[in-house]
Amino acid sequence: MSNIDHQESGRDSNEALPTKPFRVGAFVSFFKGYMSLSTIVIAALPFPITGTRAIPTYSSMRWAMATYASVFCFLLVGLLFYARHFLGRIMFSIPVTRGDRLYEVQVGWFPLLLLTVSFASALWYFELVLSSLSVASASGGRSEKELLDSLPLTKVPGASWLLVAYLTTFMAAEGAFVVMAIKEYMQDVLGLNDSDILHRLYGVRFSRRRLSGAAKAAEPAAGADGGWEPRA
Repeated sequence: MSNIDHQESGRDSNEALPTKPFRVGAFVSFFKGYMSLSTIVIAALPFPITGTRAIPTYSSMRWAMATYASVFCFLLVGLLFYARHFLGRIMFSIPVTRGDRLYEVQVGWFPLLLLTVSFASALWYFELVLSSLSVASASGGRSEKELLDSLPLTKVPGASWLLVAYLTTFMAAEGAFVVMAIKEYMQDVLGLNDSDILHRLYGVRFSRRRLSGAAKAAEPAAGADGGWEPRA
């Protein structure tokens, strides 16, 4: 192969490679500009909450639960950003079929659903802690504070469910903030302002409802004029 062929093949391979990681840059921009301080605080919140014992936790599980919660919260951010195109199509498209409309309603109410799950999981966690302490104190006769500080991990009643409830509380709250941030991010990517969304998207839907309503109202009148009449 000649030197010219080598140069051409090298040029083609260089042209095939991206000169700048645009998607990674977009993720960093999304994380800095749209996630706001509240989302980062929620992801890192388990450490100060656990360290100050604002939430009752067993000492043997304390730092493991905080680490898992923070790691999975940040992973959830990446997962939802990865699915931004799917979420954006549902958020900013005009639904045609009943299934499209169902998807839109589900995504629209998804943040509220996640916040409700977070609240319910927090209540569930406290119920699990009380139940676990009740079982542990029945066998040892120690106080609740002593059990939380000294009970080993292998002796904690319901340790797995405590971890599930703890993680769900923080991950659901984080997911709600991320979904709301993704909507703002995709709105900027599409170049839409609030007026565009209200007039173009929702205006078209409202017009379709009015047209369908007028068509249904015209059906009885058409049947009265040109419909079938029984013979005398």
